[in-house]
Amino acid sequence: MILIHKLSYKKKRTTYIRSNFTRIELVIAVAAIFMLLGLLLLSVSGRRKVTPSPSQEISCRNNLKIIGAALSSYAERNRGRIPPSNIRRYTGASNLLKTKAGKQIGLGILLDHNYGLLPENLGCPQQSVLTPERVAQNWNSGTGVFGAYLYRETEYEFNRNWSDDGNRNKAVLLDFNLVHNAHQSGDTNILYWDGHVVNIASPHSLVTDGLPNSLSALWKQADQANSLSTQK
Repeated sequence: MILIHKLSYKKKRTTYIRSNFTRIELVIAVAAIFMLLGLLLLSVSGRRKVTPSPSQEISCRNNLKIIGAALSSYAERNRGRIPPSNIRRYTGASNLLKTKAGKQIGLGILLDHNYGLLPENLGCPQQSVLTPERVAQNWNSGTGVFGAYLYRETEYEFNRNWSDDGNRNKAVLLDFNLVHNAHQSGDTNILYWDGHVVNIASPHSLVTDGLPNSLSALWKQADQANSLSTQK
């Protein structure tokens, strides 16, 4: 007799263990981490003081001295008078080099003749916006061009006759950051009539709430800073 055994098979149970994160949740978590890291880096970089290189500091001061020499040369060829820096509705725009109509005013007039001045000299290497390269590019390609340095308009207690005794010991040019904090290092340079440059470590001591009460008051305070700061 032949015995036939019934083989019984137990059904195998497959158990799936759910992972802690799905793919979507994992992507969201990683994105959140990167976002937090980005905010942290921005916070750290915002607090860090930018220290300009010595060459940038020297170049900024040299630009001021070059502009001062160009003003003196211009005066010698134009009956002792320096270029006007105001025109109709542009009065007060003392860092304006060329109007929207293409008319050169202020320091922009010095670029028309051989005064040893280039558009690059009207940009500040310690700025992040009105750099020498940017000012030169704007000068060659457009109108409504601004420079990095404020030029003292003759209406602010400064005689257009360059050799006038009343101009002695007075400021002629200063970094635009004194008004708009464009200097990355936080200081500012001021050029005086006799050609020397003074550096002010805390330029905002000359202004109130980030802006001067008036440009006239600003220049008066710049004049006073001549005897209180370090000559370069």
